[in-house]
Amino acid sequence: MSKKTQAEAAWNEEVAKDGLKKVIADRLKFHGGLYLKFVVSFTGCAMATAKKHLDRLVEEGLAAKELHDNDWHYRHTPNI
Repeated sequence: MSKKTQAEAAWNEEVAKDGLKKVIADRLKFHGGLYLKFVVSFTGCAMATAKKHLDRLVEEGLAAKELHDNDWHYRHTPNI
């Protein structure tokens, strides 16, 4: 088993404290966009779970998604 990076540990700590959806929404806003596989690798959750939360943000108008090669990219859409 590989060691967790400091960044992965920080994500996991935030998820435990604030919940997965809030952490994903905050990181999406901070970074401007996230790839689905990146979210899965840093949170340790199942791909279906991460996609469900990201797709919910798309439905709420907080993100847009595009398929890049074989990975979904979710881009933050600021409310104007």
